[in-house]
Amino acid sequence: MSQWLQQHSLPKGVVVVSENPGAWLNLITGFKSIEEPNPLYSRNWAEVVEYLFFEAGTDSVRTRESVLNSRLSGLVFYASVYNMWEKAFSISDSTVYIVYSENAGAEKVTSLSELPKEVYWAQKTSSSAQMASKYFHPLFTVEKQVSMNETSPLVNLKWTFTTKADLADAKIRIHSYTSPSFEFQEALIPGLLQWQNPWDNPTRRDSQDSWAVVECPPDSLNDDFAALRDSKNGRLAVFKFDDIPEWFNMGALENRVIDAVRLGYEFGALTKNQSEQASFSFATAAFEPNHFEWETTESLKQFINSEASEAIQTRDFSTYIDGYKVEFAVVSAQQLPIDLGWTRTRNLIYYDGKLAIYTVKQ
Repeated sequence: MSQWLQQHSLPKGVVVVSENPGAWLNLITGFKSIEEPNPLYSRNWAEVVEYLFFEAGTDSVRTRESVLNSRLSGLVFYASVYNMWEKAFSISDSTVYIVYSENAGAEKVTSLSELPKEVYWAQKTSSSAQMASKYFHPLFTVEKQVSMNETSPLVNLKWTFTTKADLADAKIRIHSYTSPSFEFQEALIPGLLQWQNPWDNPTRRDSQDSWAVVECPPDSLNDDFAALRDSKNGRLAVFKFDDIPEWFNMGALENRVIDAVRLGYEFGALTKNQSEQASFSFATAAFEPNHFEWETTESLKQFINSEASEAIQTRDFSTYIDGYKVEFAVVSAQQLPIDLGWTRTRNLIYYDGKLAIYTVKQ
């Protein structure tokens, strides 16, 4: 592989390298390389280029979107835990579904991971950022806009569905999943759960007792938010519904860890070029395991409406590729996305089962 690089890389080109193989590539080839460090100890921009990220965040929370169109692509929320970044929630493109029908015909279902995708900045300043992802279907487009503001702890997700033809019906189903890094076992859903587990008041449960779900139709949701608590690790997660979903449920596995929060919005019959929107927000906060200050709905509302003061930081792969004249990315096979082929920004040109080399020339 090093011989291949020496034969094909330009002397002034920069090579971005994943944590494995790391710095040895520079020692062998003599080419300038930027290595991804161990994320437990430090971070740099190498990973942004390697995996084609757009990223916006503060010192306490970070959101990340990859332009790679694979079943693993989508939006990920990270929380800072003891100065280390831990994944808290994810909304994969493969778990967001558009359900639609034409001319009162049979319903069809497509996930966002099946559609061409474009990611870009709708806005980017030190006080606010809007990271947009647009998905293209012959009959409609879906735009997901992730917004952060330095004065609020909330990360807002706005979904805009726009038709290219008349549709008899359309709806969106959004499945978000918690990370194993946290153990959310208690939830507050006003009117249904009071810091309890879905197993304590299940609407449905698996016959083998491997999961339980609480269903929350709009008329049973007594407020515009739901919260999860990880008492062991001291972490709070809140979903604030700017638009009340027509369908909402929360699921827990047999070990009582709450693993899924699912929302659905109904758009109904739509005419050509008509747009409909749905919006909700997400926030996390840390607390001392023995001192939880958001026990009541009123205290949670105070947190949701509280003011923050954290500058917004943004990163994207295009900026670094242009600024540092990056030509290649060398990535460990263990860290590769599912699809190894072409994207709009790179091409797989070497793969030996252990390492892959992509061109990243803009």
